[in-house]
Amino acid sequence: ISDHLSRIRDLTEQAANGTYGQDSLNAIQSEITARLAECDRIVSNTEYNGIKLFGESSESTEGGQFIQQIDPLTEEEAIQQGYTIIKTADDLKSINNDMGGKYILMSNIDLFGEDWTPLGYDPVNPPTAFSGEFNGNGYVINNLTINEPSGSRIGLFSFVRGGNVLNLGLENVNVNGYAYTGGIAGMFIGNLTNCYVTGDIHGRTIAGGLATAFAGSATDCYVLSDVSADDNYVGALFAGLFDSSTSINNCYIKPGAIAVAQNIGSVDLSNIIEGTPPIADNNITDTSIFIQFQAGIHSDSSSQINLDLSFGYSGLTIDVSTSDAARNSLNQIDEMLAKIRSKQTEYGAAYNRLESALESIGVSIDNLTSTQSTIRDADIAEVSSEYIQMQILQQASATLLATANQTPSIALQLL
Repeated sequence: ISDHLSRIRDLTEQAANGTYGQDSLNAIQSEITARLAECDRIVSNTEYNGIKLFGESSESTEGGQFIQQIDPLTEEEAIQQGYTIIKTADDLKSINNDMGGKYILMSNIDLFGEDWTPLGYDPVNPPTAFSGEFNGNGYVINNLTINEPSGSRIGLFSFVRGGNVLNLGLENVNVNGYAYTGGIAGMFIGNLTNCYVTGDIHGRTIAGGLATAFAGSATDCYVLSDVSADDNYVGALFAGLFDSSTSINNCYIKPGAIAVAQNIGSVDLSNIIEGTPPIADNNITDTSIFIQFQAGIHSDSSSQINLDLSFGYSGLTIDVSTSDAARNSLNQIDEMLAKIRSKQTEYGAAYNRLESALESIGVSIDNLTSTQSTIRDADIAEVSSEYIQMQILQQASATLLATANQTPSIALQLL
């Protein structure tokens, strides 16, 4: 690609001189078009074991309808920041193994057809509270379905205590519980930021769109769910606020809905707005192909080498029909060549790291082999001494045996 673009730049620079006639410019344009087509072919078709090496086959994903604009983290960035990647429903369930972890969504998750058990939920004992961080990263969990008509603390999480949930969208939820029934959590003590819930939430008693009993901060959140209960407390956002330090800022509810059923903590509710929330553009385009090489024996980042194969190549449109158009095209070519040089540097650095890791592993293998040889090889001096000792014993035995055989013949001669 670099060779083709260098030639295209030469041709474009010639066309920018203004000394060529139209036929010559057409000939230059013809070669440029052919070379650009070849660059596109290389980008589209270059693969290894089914992996598109330039990442251009990745799809643009529709993000959630969030109030605040989200700049999604890539997988590499998320891992560097200590997140555990969540891509599937099974990954989501694995949060139960570590309720204090740091998690991030890397794709939309559809729970259609799955009767969800709230994370940390225990039908007999108190739930295990989530105390970590859950970053929706601009993605959405669709069709969350929970049917626990006799269960308490029902939601995506059963109970959040000291945890943070941000940039998470729950769409088309269908949650049914007995008490403390919410969308994101049954009970929530922590921070909610830039989250929303749509669908239906019903509890026999005490129901809230985001959660029921809430303490902490809620910012840039909204609920468009139909929230209902057979009796007692129903709140579009929360059923009850029980801590005076709780804050609610720039949160939206449907017109006519009751935002909070019971405000025990006398929290300021003036920042709750009835109406349609302003939605930012959060479509997520990820053209990266993230490759992770395991170069050591450990599971942490110290044993891994990460490389993003994509370099952001986009189809160039080079016009040399006039000298002015050709001059304008030079900037496009230079920007793409700069991208290629940057990616070549990144590839070279990764190659050097892999080569160094391979050399280090080779040294370790040699050392291990040498150690095993030292342990297993014979001690030549000791074995030689044993050999001579056995020879002496063998010769002495032969001599004694020969002498023993001569004794009867001597006795016969005397007789």
